[in-house]
Amino acid sequence: MVIANQGSHFSAGADLNYILRESELGNWENLNGMIQNFQETNLMIKYSPKPILVAPFGLTLGGGCEISLHANRIQASAECYMGLVELGVGLIPAAGGTKEMVLRYSEGESGFNYLAERIKTAFRIIAKAKVSQSALEARSLGFLRSTDQVSINGDSLISDSVRTILKLVDEGFISPTPPKSIPVPGNSVLATLKVEMHQMLRGNYISEYDYFLGSKLGYVLCGGDCHSLQNVSEEYLLELERECFLGLCGEIKSQERIKFMLKEGRPLRN
Repeated sequence: MVIANQGSHFSAGADLNYILRESELGNWENLNGMIQNFQETNLMIKYSPKPILVAPFGLTLGGGCEISLHANRIQASAECYMGLVELGVGLIPAAGGTKEMVLRYSEGESGFNYLAERIKTAFRIIAKAKVSQSALEARSLGFLRSTDQVSINGDSLISDSVRTILKLVDEGFISPTPPKSIPVPGNSVLATLKVEMHQMLRGNYISEYDYFLGSKLGYVLCGGDCHSLQNVSEEYLLELERECFLGLCGEIKSQERIKFMLKEGRPLRN
């Protein structure tokens, strides 16, 4: 299956109007169900017995980026502006995006020091709401893997996607298996991130609420209440994401950020 469209952009993210309305009404069960369904859908994409390719182009933000991160293969337009931008509206990526960044940035060498530096890098990418200015930059940020493809001509994106996925089938696609465990660095790295953010707060580079949001994001990326390097499950990280997301939905300042984005089309630094 190819997930694509022929609109102006792939996806600018989740429905903020819905999230704001349910948050103000305190409909936490509805919000929990929404984000849990999104998580489960992305897992179905990732572990589908048949290959699923996502073809992002233009704005591929928030939930649109999270869908892409779970694809078996990506065929991206060269003009692809990907990013996990949720902190700009007072939330964190919670449809598996934070979890996927932990997975991607924990790959490679083993050992605490390597993992700690990689998780710090992932934190900065999400906390600063970095958006790639091209597919090439999306690869450097970890949104695209080395196996993902790029279409220079946007008009041929869907036809290129069809060829790519048929080739994947011909080569004998094997569905990925869920990881048995995911390494997380624990509270010591979270403490380091908080020191880094505190310095930025004292220099007036971020607000107190930015610090609060960054602490929540770091808590998830570092594995919650883990006191040292530990291995956790994919389901555990998804639960952390969801709990953090729901908690932030109830924060007045997050609701203010969502309202401002809907009205002005730019982030509020309250």
